Amino acid sequence: MDVRKDGRVRKNRETTEEECLEQTSLYEIEHLILRNWFYEMDPSAVRQLRGCGEQRICRLWSDFRRDSEELWAGWIDRERLSGLLIRLPRPLQQTEAWLAVMKFDSGTPQCYFTLELGEDRNSATGVLCSWSRDGTHRNHGVMLTNNPVSFLEAVEYELQASSTRNPQ
Repeated sequence: MDVRKDGRVRKNRETTEEECLEQTSLYEIEHLILRNWFYEMDPSAVRQLRGCGEQRICRLWSDFRRDSEELWAGWIDRERLSGLLIRLPRPLQQTEAWLAVMKFDSGTPQCYFTLELGEDRNSATGVLCSWSRDGTHRNHGVMLTNNPVSFLEAVEYELQASSTRNPQ
């Protein structure tokens, strides 16, 4: 069995479908598959996310894993942030994520943020990170509890700080 560039597991003659589903890690889904899906999204798909984002995420997730019970997604509209908030299954390893948000501007994918489990696997805290379209990972150095409101506030703060540092 081998993993393709898009994160999907390629079946060979000895690999069962069940083994393929169990081999795709949370990290690969959260940081490769969801990120690529987000950045490659067309405007019509973005419109669908407003009404059925959770179903779309769950369907995508089920292509790779069976542990979707904790998965939740919903559209958010805040002053500085509009997009899809995703609560992911509990992270088990450092860098797996608690939460993710896909930020859109006028239906165009803009940025992808995650709240990743830190060094203490028993902690309910994580570090704020972001992923660019080209796959560049940035650790913002902000430790947060696994709380969607705190996460969104930290993302908004980073977006504001970024626009101040890099005015258009």
